[in-house]
Amino acid sequence: MAAYANEFTGVIDSAFGTDYISDEQLLVIATLATQPRATVVALSELSGLERGQVLRFLRDLTARGLVAAQRSTVDRRKREYLLTDAGREAADRAANGLERFFATSASLAEEIVRLTAVGAAPGRSSGAAASLVPLAWELAAEVARTGQQLSEAIASRLGNARAERIGGRRIIALLVITSHDACRPSTLVSDLGISPAGATYMIDTLESQGLAQRVRGIDADRRAIHIVATAEGIAAATAVRDALEDITPALHRQFTRLLTATVAASA
Repeated sequence: MAAYANEFTGVIDSAFGTDYISDEQLLVIATLATQPRATVVALSELSGLERGQVLRFLRDLTARGLVAAQRSTVDRRKREYLLTDAGREAADRAANGLERFFATSASLAEEIVRLTAVGAAPGRSSGAAASLVPLAWELAAEVARTGQQLSEAIASRLGNARAERIGGRRIIALLVITSHDACRPSTLVSDLGISPAGATYMIDTLESQGLAQRVRGIDADRRAIHIVATAEGIAAATAVRDALEDITPALHRQFTRLLTATVAASA
């Protein structure tokens, strides 16, 4: 799941220049990519973000020339947001990237379907599809909503404040750290697909949050730095794994849907 989430998010980040886009932000972009225009109120309701958070995200996209605002044709007092030509090109790149990702990650999706099959409700077939591209944003939105379910399950175990500390890529970093007996910074580089500088920043962030710490002398090379989860980090990682168990039926349905759509498109 960590590998899938990291690669999936990377497709959107690459196209839109975002930094590990959240599930809610992805739903904002997916809506703008599939609808002519939308108000802040509508985007808030569809994404689960507060209106102020939606507006800040839209302003960031606007500053980069990807989104523009226009007066509503129905109510001139309201503003509607739409993708610019550059934003539409980014959405097309993302859709094509998602198509490639869903196809190349089919074996991983199949493994997740197998692992979540016990006690899960059967998934529904999506039927045949001439191409996965028209489905790309629909499927991406479904993945994001499943991610929201996971976030809610984590928050129910840790509380909102503690859950916010492990948002985004920090969740994956903690899972990587706690799954290795001796995790080095280079492990985060390879498993998270980030630069050495990015790994350093991630470790600094985890340390500042009291979730992990740098230590020496774990193995024969006493000069080597390793990253070890603190008691709080271990508790957070455990909560994430337990939350994944909580939403196993939803995961099974979601990845069955992804796999079926991918196989149909390939056929």
